[in-house]
Amino acid sequence: MSEVDASLQPPVAAERLLPHASPMLLVEQLISYSPGRAEVTAVAKQDGLFSRADGTVEITALAELVAQSCAALNGYEDIINGHPIRRGFLVGCQNFSVEQALLVGEQALVAVELDAAFEEFSVMNGVISVAGRQIAAGSVKLWLPKE
Repeated sequence: MSEVDASLQPPVAAERLLPHASPMLLVEQLISYSPGRAEVTAVAKQDGLFSRADGTVEITALAELVAQSCAALNGYEDIINGHPIRRGFLVGCQNFSVEQALLVGEQALVAVELDAAFEEFSVMNGVISVAGRQIAAGSVKLWLPKE
């Protein structure tokens, strides 16, 4: 990283890396990075968009957590490479399995890694863990159009 980028050493707040805003912003910060890989944290809030009355988070939000973690990784790479943050789109999920529900108030750790990239599309693998225990995993397909 250059001298200019020193302030971007992880952890970095997600608001700096994604075009999302509350209540759609689900991730909190990028806490570790290496090229093509990152770890991102998230805590589901009681009044969150995907929080349910029974204290769990909707299952669909888990795929969105992985997608937003990928967006944080992509946004971070854009910034450190001197590019504007690109808008990306979740276009699919594959082999997504949920072993346990995420509870409101639990801190989730989302680990993402680039699996494949072609032109403006990429496939990224993600694992969501709580207290060191995997609760969900799968792949997301993303479209990052050139602007």
